[in-house]
Amino acid sequence: MKFRSPVTKLKRTIAKTTGIPTTTSGRSRKLNRVTGGVSGALSSRSSPSKTKGRRTTRNTGSEAQTGVAAFALIVAGISGYFFGFFTGLLVFCASLIFFSVLSAKNNSAIDDTVPSEEGATSIQFSPTDPSFEPISLSFTLGEVPQETTTASGGAYGIEEDKYHLDLSQAQCSCESWGKREQYSIGDPRRLCRHLVRALRERNLIQGNDEWSEAIIQNGEGIPLKAWRVRLDTAPDVLVTQGDSDEWLNVFAREKETRERISEASGPIRRHGWSVLENRWSFGQSVPGARELNRLLRGAAS
Repeated sequence: MKFRSPVTKLKRTIAKTTGIPTTTSGRSRKLNRVTGGVSGALSSRSSPSKTKGRRTTRNTGSEAQTGVAAFALIVAGISGYFFGFFTGLLVFCASLIFFSVLSAKNNSAIDDTVPSEEGATSIQFSPTDPSFEPISLSFTLGEVPQETTTASGGAYGIEEDKYHLDLSQAQCSCESWGKREQYSIGDPRRLCRHLVRALRERNLIQGNDEWSEAIIQNGEGIPLKAWRVRLDTAPDVLVTQGDSDEWLNVFAREKETRERISEASGPIRRHGWSVLENRWSFGQSVPGARELNRLLRGAAS
């Protein structure tokens, strides 16, 4: 026979009497049902959405009011059962007022914070801090043959789309290249990541400095803008912007074992920074991230 502690027995007795589940998840689900979704909506607000332009649906006013009244009645019933009729009545009135105000605030907050499809947020990255030094990157292109090929994969090689490349014309069928076709043949800025990778595989492109070469070795499209950022707590990093206004590439040296952050001397790796959400891609930051985070946030407007 399985032993049950007195506390467990008491919790189950209360659960049977009042209808309130004994587990946290069960109480959350029931609270969400009886409040007409008010509780669930509040929980979702604590974790900001990473999807831009998506409209969130919510309950109508009558549904929310019904849920509020039902929940206030349950709370009052519990109080009345343990403490008497007048206490229960008082708790019912107080609960009804409290949850009505809470529901109204929640509905107005959702209207204010969820962007519509017609009005997507736009943030420009325009650094003015003197720590950002605009620089020109330098690349050398070899003699490109008359060749067409295909490529696949996005920034992390997870896209399954196939793109068609014409190496001699520096053309690619990807969406990214559509924002680069304005540049003339021979201008490195015309090269998206698929063209860069194809040329790198054929030893037809190289960088003339460590930052330019790091871009090639990481298989990224040639940046349209680049800044060297001088940090007090870590070695300099390179921040670049390509055809996306939402993401930046940050190139920084890795910290080797037993090295201090200020002494990082490992290979140069690429990291992604979201301008819209002020976060690192996959949570992977760079040495000196605390200082750099402040600078990157301050440059977005």
